[in-house]
Amino acid sequence: MPHFTLPPSNPSQCFRTAWGWRIFIYSVGPILALSGGTLPFLLFDKDPDAPFYALALFSLLGAGMVAFIGYAILEIQRWQLTISPTLLSVRSVGRYRELPREAVAGFTVEARHTFIHPARAGLPRLKIHETTEHYAAIQRWLAPGIPT
Repeated sequence: MPHFTLPPSNPSQCFRTAWGWRIFIYSVGPILALSGGTLPFLLFDKDPDAPFYALALFSLLGAGMVAFIGYAILEIQRWQLTISPTLLSVRSVGRYRELPREAVAGFTVEARHTFIHPARAGLPRLKIHETTEHYAAIQRWLAPGIPT
């Protein structure tokens, strides 16, 4: 058993992306996606004799922008950190990672993320973004477990 112990958490708690970030992405995302989707039409409208490679480039750029914004909206919608009495888990688009509480070796804080490290190889490292609701409270909750 590692010398890092997490404080108790009873019952399970779920944390999502903070409301401010959700509102920002939900309001600005569709505008950006719409503008990206109209790029090829704007170019073709201004110059009907535009070369094919320019239309293809703008079409790919617009499709990439729409796909990226769509992914960002889905990620904001699905991302969730769950702290339960038996495990920690992070769910996002296409990914679910869980780490048993007894397998937590420690955590590190970097510029915009907190990483929770496993004690054994083969277990996932969990990443918590600073855009998570109650991010400071989560860091304070982790802090008493730091080995001295």
